[in-house]
Amino acid sequence: MSNDKKIGPFAPINNEDQVVIIGNTFDIKGDLNGVGAAIISGKIEGNVTASQIVIEGGASIIGNITCALLDISGHVRGSIDAANVIIREKATIEGDLTYSSLAIENGGIVTGKLKQNIAKPLGSMDSSQNNLQSLRAQTQALTHVAFPLDLSQKLRSHGSRMIAHLSLIDGSPIPSWIGLTQDKLGLTVRSLELQQLVDSNLKLDMRLHVGSEFFDFYLPI
Repeated sequence: MSNDKKIGPFAPINNEDQVVIIGNTFDIKGDLNGVGAAIISGKIEGNVTASQIVIEGGASIIGNITCALLDISGHVRGSIDAANVIIREKATIEGDLTYSSLAIENGGIVTGKLKQNIAKPLGSMDSSQNNLQSLRAQTQALTHVAFPLDLSQKLRSHGSRMIAHLSLIDGSPIPSWIGLTQDKLGLTVRSLELQQLVDSNLKLDMRLHVGSEFFDFYLPI
């Protein structure tokens, strides 16, 4: 369509910026393993391994956790092995906790054994908290991107609009940080990745499938 530079569907920003988000409507049975950050708002029955893990309030994990940095506001039933641990108010842990540094807010509960492992330092707790706050802010900031006016007009009158779905033009799945809005008239995009595209002068060749038709467009629009 043009000679603009393109980015692949899973091209990383860099290794430390790789993030997976499990929303509060997801109920997963099976292990989750990776290098990067995991922000969990839903439920997981299985072991979770990542570099950084954030367990939001209302989230639940039944399984063992292994990571360098853990920030928990939800519930875990299983053993935890982490370097730096922050247990927030109303968080509950049913299982043994092995840690290097630990902070527990008033109201946080651990019903298993606590074991300090001084062989796994990971900087100061203040630094860890700042990293997690930055991670949350970056991954949770979303931008709404409306489709071009001519496409929006076509979609409003299209009988199959509400079952529309996205892919890249070459048929590859879209990156996990892009989704359709509820009314299917635009995109919900994580602000950090969108800004990376803009700053790098990169474009994604997108395709919107609507019934037997499809419509091609670029991101950024």
